[in-house]
Amino acid sequence: MKILLFQMKFWILKIWMKFFLVLSQAANNQAIIIMLFCKISSLPLLTDKLLTEMERNVLSLTNQTTRIQTKMIFIQ
Repeated sequence: MKILLFQMKFWILKIWMKFFLVLSQAANNQAIIIMLFCKISSLPLLTDKLLTEMERNVLSLTNQTTRIQTKMIFIQ
C-alpha cells in the first residue's frame, strides 16, 4: 500500500513538472514556477524522497531556461 501511494505521488509530481516546463517555455523564459507539494505525515521518508526529486527537477528547469524564478509552497 505504501509503495502504491509513493508511485501515485511520483506520477502526480511528474505531471506537475511537465506542466511547469510548458508554462516556462510559453512565458518566454520569465515564468514564476509555483509548486504545490502535500506532505503526508505518515510517510515522512517517502515525502523527503519526493521533495528531493522535485528540487532536482526545478534545478534542471532553471538550467534549461535563462530567467525563471522558483517559489515553493509547502502545504502541510
